[in-house]
Amino acid sequence: MESLVAASVVLVLALIAGLVFRATRRREAVRQCTFHLREVGVRPTSLTSASVRLGFAVRNPGPGTAAIDRIAYAVSLSERPLAKGDVTQHTLVAAGSESEVPVTLELDAVTVGAALIGALLSGDGRLTIVGIAQVPVLGPWTLSIPFTADYSLRK
Repeated sequence: MESLVAASVVLVLALIAGLVFRATRRREAVRQCTFHLREVGVRPTSLTSASVRLGFAVRNPGPGTAAIDRIAYAVSLSERPLAKGDVTQHTLVAAGSESEVPVTLELDAVTVGAALIGALLSGDGRLTIVGIAQVPVLGPWTLSIPFTADYSLRK
């Protein structure tokens, strides 16, 4: 009976150690990732609004697969807020590769117009995303990794 208890304790400790090791590897894999915008597409949806598609990419230069469950973001143009939201999509980024996370924003003409005028006046045509990538650990537990991605509109 004592050997069964000892074996159970060893098994539970090994399971906990494995989960901690897995969480550490996932966190490190996402921390090595770079987040950037590949493209920006704008499509008018009405006289007063537009749909903006962001080709948002996650590049993993590290040796392990990075797993991301959710990305919360805030988008600004020349430091003027445009939109914020989140993408809840399980994304795996294999070692040495890149995956795209599509983001579509519905913006009103007043918000976009004010941001564009501000960008023209400041001479800074930079679209910026500031966010947090949430890495799954176990069940409801996640780790949050902050990031910033810039895209120059002067291409």
